[in-house]
Amino acid sequence: MTAPKTGQKTTSPVAKSLLDGIPGVTPRKRKALEEAGIATPLDLVQYLPRRYVDRTQVKRISEVRDGDDALLDVRLGSVNLAFGRRERLVVQARDATGSIELLWFGGARWIAKRLTAGMRLLVFGNITRFRGLQIVHPEYEILADGEEAKGSIFPVYPLSQGLRDAKIEHRALQQLAIAAMARTKIDETLPDCIRGASTTPRNERLIRIHKPESIAQSQTFLLHEQASMWFPTLVRLRRRRQDLVGRGRVFAASTKLRPAVESALPFSLHDSQRAAVDLLERKLGSGDQGHLLLQGDVGSGKTLVCLLGACPVLEAGAQAAILAPTEVLARQHLETFRKWLAPHDIPVLYFAAGQSREERVRALDRLAHGRAAVAVGTHALFSDDVVFRDLALVVFDEQHRFGVGQRQKLVAKGTYPHVVAASATPIPRSLLLGAHGDMEIAEVRGRPGNRKPVNSRVVAPGKVPDMLAWLRKELHAGQKLFWVVPRVDESEEGASVATAAERLRKLLGEEHVGILHGRMDGPEQNQAIDDLRQGNVKALVCTTVVEVGVDVPDCDLMVIEHPEFFGLAQLHQLRGRVGRGGGQGWCFLVPGDEEKMERLQRFARTEDGFEIAEIDMEERGAGDLEGSVQSGGSLGRAGLLQEHVGILERWRDGVDRILSGELPLTASEKERFESWISDDKLGEALTG
Repeated sequence: MTAPKTGQKTTSPVAKSLLDGIPGVTPRKRKALEEAGIATPLDLVQYLPRRYVDRTQVKRISEVRDGDDALLDVRLGSVNLAFGRRERLVVQARDATGSIELLWFGGARWIAKRLTAGMRLLVFGNITRFRGLQIVHPEYEILADGEEAKGSIFPVYPLSQGLRDAKIEHRALQQLAIAAMARTKIDETLPDCIRGASTTPRNERLIRIHKPESIAQSQTFLLHEQASMWFPTLVRLRRRRQDLVGRGRVFAASTKLRPAVESALPFSLHDSQRAAVDLLERKLGSGDQGHLLLQGDVGSGKTLVCLLGACPVLEAGAQAAILAPTEVLARQHLETFRKWLAPHDIPVLYFAAGQSREERVRALDRLAHGRAAVAVGTHALFSDDVVFRDLALVVFDEQHRFGVGQRQKLVAKGTYPHVVAASATPIPRSLLLGAHGDMEIAEVRGRPGNRKPVNSRVVAPGKVPDMLAWLRKELHAGQKLFWVVPRVDESEEGASVATAAERLRKLLGEEHVGILHGRMDGPEQNQAIDDLRQGNVKALVCTTVVEVGVDVPDCDLMVIEHPEFFGLAQLHQLRGRVGRGGGQGWCFLVPGDEEKMERLQRFARTEDGFEIAEIDMEERGAGDLEGSVQSGGSLGRAGLLQEHVGILERWRDGVDRILSGELPLTASEKERFESWISDDKLGEALTG
């Protein structure tokens, strides 16, 4: 039975289902499971936890720190329902070493009826600090006086809203998976020649994954099981990659253009920049079609790496395309490429909406009939009338802003062109392709200039007034603020420019607040940014139009309202707008959905683009590696990518030896391999 996609109608609750008969699966729960892609007992078994929490160690309040997951044995003091913009339950609790605030929003009245002052609770949750220690929406167990506080190792599963609505939480999924194992035949995925005789059988691994006895053992089994789910994709990737070997254009290392451009720079390349340029140059000369993922924070020098890496192509008389998501960023690239290539008579052409017809016709003619050239542009490069004479290199800047199909369309304008995908936060799909070895990763390390790490805080709804009071003080002292919202117009789904601007104008005064969004024309947008830059306004309420290309060096404050509406890559880019002039940057994340607090806390604790992409992969899945979906799906839900890399490389070598005939397969294994290879959609994966 195939599970319907979310939003589609499912079968009637009385219709027969493969989930029928599993204890605990009611018609309502069955519908929610099917909408989450769980339609069979095997689906339940393969719906893996994404991590484990050690709830065996009870801590004292004095021992916990901001960001810890902690199990506490506390006595309740005051238990109060608070009313305001949103009803909440505020409980003061303590042990012999200190005090902590427990805060609930959803179900506040129901929980309030169960709790009374003086009661003893065993509580678990993520510790935050905002004017004191706090846990938002802790899990709790009521303890009797004298009762031993005992915990357990707890598997944490990915939960859709539909599962939550049907009251299917982590413990329920654990119990359902264990019950389903008794009704399911568990086959091995890996062939014997790769798996080895010493490997724990898959059915035993799955038991310990869902019913852990130790975190170390279960995490190891989880890693192997997650990786084994990628194995059919790995087989197809390696087979397709074998077919593409030798199809790439060969370009000799640049002996004139690169040295000339590099010697004209007013600074020396740092080691990671040079290593990235050298890697790209080697790929261009390898004879294989190159696919390179270039990762580095905003301002770390990725554009310069792409310019120098393109020199072998341009020196040979071929062409390159640089695609940017916004006109602001595209014009920055245009200026950079023209500055360094104009002295060498290499034209840099520009394509974007709003060009004059005469300018566009002239650029199209030079691109279709000229020799070496660079085409820089936005989505206008996808147009059918943009024809390259000899497209040999394609660079996607901020590649997470483009769909797989869009990227394919530009790549198709050349014959097996080499591809570079640049990003401060790679999409999960590209990271997994990199881990499989079909997309090599080059990393440009180093924080730009004198920039300090941005202090990031997740602000619980009850603490917003405190944040506003602090911001008002800072802004009156001369600081500047970006206030980011998900929508231009008022909506029940997410804050809008209008509502946020009204709130800030009451706080700061009408004349101190400007607005910026994508519906404003170019001159209006530039004026809004200039007003903040010049100090005509103290705060700019904006949408994600500020995500890339906006530079106000002395703006050190940012609030992102309803950050759950943004992808983590967007949040990382937005956060990069503050603290760019050497001041201490602050980024406050104000969620409207308290269920997203944990995800945002993890984001707030790191500024590493790879780590953020890995968090995204755990939360959303890696996507369809072989098609056009960039997130979702089962791949990547459980493991951390860095821990997968070694095992993927070992399996990849084994697959290559199988495909070359060096390692034998049994008859059933050979049949399975052939079925995987025949289901081949990898043209999209390798060009996307």
